[in-house]
Amino acid sequence: MKSVAFGLLAAAGFAAAASAGVIYDSQGFEAPLFTAGNVDGQAGWAADPAGHTQHTIINGADGATTPIGSQMLRITQATGTRWSFPDITAGVAGRASGEDWIWCRFDINAPSANTTPAFFGVAAYNSSAALLAAARLRASDGAVIVTLDPDGAGPAVFGSYTLGTPALLAPRGQWINLGVAVNVVTGQAIITSGDSILITGNANAGFATLSDFDAMSGASSTLTQSVYLDNYIVTSESVVPAPATAALLGLGGLVAARRRRN
Repeated sequence: MKSVAFGLLAAAGFAAAASAGVIYDSQGFEAPLFTAGNVDGQAGWAADPAGHTQHTIINGADGATTPIGSQMLRITQATGTRWSFPDITAGVAGRASGEDWIWCRFDINAPSANTTPAFFGVAAYNSSAALLAAARLRASDGAVIVTLDPDGAGPAVFGSYTLGTPALLAPRGQWINLGVAVNVVTGQAIITSGDSILITGNANAGFATLSDFDAMSGASSTLTQSVYLDNYIVTSESVVPAPATAALLGLGGLVAARRRRN
């Protein structure tokens, strides 16, 4: 079970929400903000359980996977679940008036399949360590797994998100863009790809105290598979994109990772 989020942090990478709505920007996990090695303790990031080493900054290529820039975050499969995150509590509290959508966007790359039950991605938690919403890739087939609470009755794992048939899958070895957004006033939640909505629903109870969007990995047994994250950014928004259609989503419904802006 995830422990309670760590205390407020004032470290490199954080910005006032009033500044273009940016709450936290990893800057692509690039130097000098990040250096190669365990992400724990870098630029406001903390590991849970404390001290775990499954989430590391990689400089350059790692096997067949290359970062979008020069560096990326590698999250490696481990027995049980591992989290790493920056605490955004202060940024959420200090957001500009009306910017009630807190939106974490990230690029993710799953280079290979794995038959062991495992998942990788980003999940929103509150200050009491309650899961609010999540967008994760299933290691076995790259399906996008969505966790929301659509009817207010409690957490619901939607399973493979589908746009018709077959299930929406992440292309192997390609960077794709996903996002998790929670409205901390209304409790609405969305899962996005690029600037298009994949699915809408509600966050689980406790949305008003959203405190972190966690890079996470979990499995029932330990293997060596890794998935990679890049361009992790958290913003506060007053509006969200219009719902997408299958035609608008294009290739497999997923928007290819956008190049990092200079």
